[in-house]
Amino acid sequence: MDPVDPAFGRIESFEEGIAPAPPTAARLERIEKPVVVRIGKDIEGTLDIANPRDAVWLDIMRSLYAAGRPVYVELDRSGRITQFLQPLEQPVGEMREIENGDVQVELVLSHAVHVLRRSHPQFKQLQELLRDAQRDGKLVWVIETPDSHEILDVR
Repeated sequence: MDPVDPAFGRIESFEEGIAPAPPTAARLERIEKPVVVRIGKDIEGTLDIANPRDAVWLDIMRSLYAAGRPVYVELDRSGRITQFLQPLEQPVGEMREIENGDVQVELVLSHAVHVLRRSHPQFKQLQELLRDAQRDGKLVWVIETPDSHEILDVR
């Protein structure tokens, strides 16, 4: 699996039709209809809107951009957006350790069971952010996998 770089932030702009670099070992496929998405000041990712998944992602990203909401993306080495998730701003309810050392997290505005895995490389930092938000009654942005509700990041 190729390494990915996660990025979180607000979209600054979209640039359609910019010709990407030619295919390389890192980018084996050709991008037919490129759209460059600028996130914050330093991050650029590319979508290919000839790909139906990327076209849907672009529509959702445009809506989030218009609403001033942040996005979470993962980029491969070529700068291609390989994952797109919508962070949710949530108050943190109860947190409890479960038998395998993972932490089950109640996000007040959700009925799902959310889990912070002990194996997450930033487990302690994310757990601390969640505990601080719980204690102070503050909202946090939570990024999680769509199906298993595994917490990936907290801001």
